[in-house]
Amino acid sequence: MTKPRLLILGFEPFSEAMYPHTRAVVESLQKEFQVTYEGTDPRGYPESILPGKCRFTLRPGRLMTNARRIAGIYRNRRRLQDHLRQLGREHSFDLLLAIDHSALHNLVQVFGNSKPLVLWSHDVLTPDHHFSNSVFVRRLIRQNASDIKDVKLIIIQSPERAAVLDSVLFSHRIPKYYLPVSFPDSPQAALVAAANAAKATVSDPVRLMLMGGSLRPRYGVIPLLDRLLTVPEPWSLLLQGQHVPYIDDYVAKGNGRIRFMPFAPKLEDMRDRLAGIDIGMIPFIPGSLNDFFVTHACGQLVEYLRLGIPVITLFSPDFARFLNETGCGIPLMTTDDLGAALRRIRNDYSAFSRRARQCFLQHFDLSRCTASLNAALLQVAGTSRQASP
Repeated sequence: MTKPRLLILGFEPFSEAMYPHTRAVVESLQKEFQVTYEGTDPRGYPESILPGKCRFTLRPGRLMTNARRIAGIYRNRRRLQDHLRQLGREHSFDLLLAIDHSALHNLVQVFGNSKPLVLWSHDVLTPDHHFSNSVFVRRLIRQNASDIKDVKLIIIQSPERAAVLDSVLFSHRIPKYYLPVSFPDSPQAALVAAANAAKATVSDPVRLMLMGGSLRPRYGVIPLLDRLLTVPEPWSLLLQGQHVPYIDDYVAKGNGRIRFMPFAPKLEDMRDRLAGIDIGMIPFIPGSLNDFFVTHACGQLVEYLRLGIPVITLFSPDFARFLNETGCGIPLMTTDDLGAALRRIRNDYSAFSRRARQCFLQHFDLSRCTASLNAALLQVAGTSRQASP
């Protein structure tokens, strides 16, 4: 039997450098679908940098700059939609999948309700989200509230995040499939995790890591680094991600204990670096309602747990709840007890590591979801295929 055709509209090219969760899920869908992946949706970013109010858009001196930006946004949107129409003429798609708000609107504009449509929500543009400062993003959300009526299924990380999305798009009656950020396991990951679990304690210096979004100052990395510099026990810290100006100052303050490395071009290279880490640290001050229920939407957490690496989280009530329930690390709401948390994990490392690995297998192993996710999407696509002549 011919596999149904699936069109996915995402926000980044399909490559080794893309978000690992997205890539892994798309690859898992190829078992049951003929997948066409388009990673050219702007995800609302161009609109987010425009002024928050129309009167600022029209202020003398900014009029031409903003007019060019707005014209560019609509020109690029028209090109994207023309491309999608061409794809629709070349392929008879059985199912459409939109990743986030902007992709949802573009697919509805092109295909209307002629094809079954699924929304895969990564982030919710809540009213307090920094993107929502722009009047153009707020307009997109109002359009989504109409677009959502054509959606047959919503894929989202957890029931809590679904409630947030429902409060924004009034999508309460649409069925949900809960897919936490998940990665496939591997023999290499299992070997690293087994080696970590075999450590009764950690030798000096304890090797720490901060990566990805954790390096953004708004999430609380600065007070974490300030406190870490006062911890007397030997430690080393690897910062991995996009360079931010403050990093050079802290590398200098660390006197050789803090290193910075940009993201590796290949996912496996990044994971090789992770294999040499003892404890992962995730500072996360929620900046919006989208940020609050973060546990099942955090790729950093999953990368650490996959290798049996315990974690210390800071400032996040949702992380605190999850870590207290699973015992895969220690949550802190302030930096005051950072030294004590490091010592506690070091002195009982094997138990923390085993719980971290078990947490991955129980909550974030993609193989647990693959069959049911494919089945849910096939059911949505099947209605259309059965109705086709």
